[in-house]
Amino acid sequence: MQNMDNDAFSLVAVYEAIETLGLIKPDAAPFILSVVHRLGADPNALLAVRKTGTQLTKQEKADLGLSARAFMNKELLEHLTPLGMPDPTNAYAITCQRAFLSAARHEALQNARESVFPSVARRVCPYTTDCEPQNDWLPLNCFDGLPPTACGDCVYRTCRSGFVFRREGRP
Repeated sequence: MQNMDNDAFSLVAVYEAIETLGLIKPDAAPFILSVVHRLGADPNALLAVRKTGTQLTKQEKADLGLSARAFMNKELLEHLTPLGMPDPTNAYAITCQRAFLSAARHEALQNARESVFPSVARRVCPYTTDCEPQNDWLPLNCFDGLPPTACGDCVYRTCRSGFVFRREGRP
């Protein structure tokens, strides 16, 4: 996956998030990908999409346990799995966030790989205790943007780690 361009990797990240979390059906991947591409420039991209389409009635929202003021369109509900149905807005949010963070890590690694200076990196995870600590500087080919299999905190259900880069050979 190291030589994959950012757009192709984003699709891999979307499918990884869908499969790992199990909240959204795989047929929603094109929709999730479109949100992931917009999230960097617009943190409210998912909310904007939830506001479009045929909105749930107040009764339908109440039946799902959603606030009457929440935005959720009926089309999005069709893509939820039984696991995602109890909290539809969060199901989409954490799936999109997981894919977005993976795509952002991949892009950071690609930029470092394309640098004129050979670099090494280490993964840092300031938000969770679930990551295994990594204090060694490793070659960039040791990493990809996907979350480590053992990572993902209980709140976000995704790896919130990033990378620190430095020039190869520096202390």
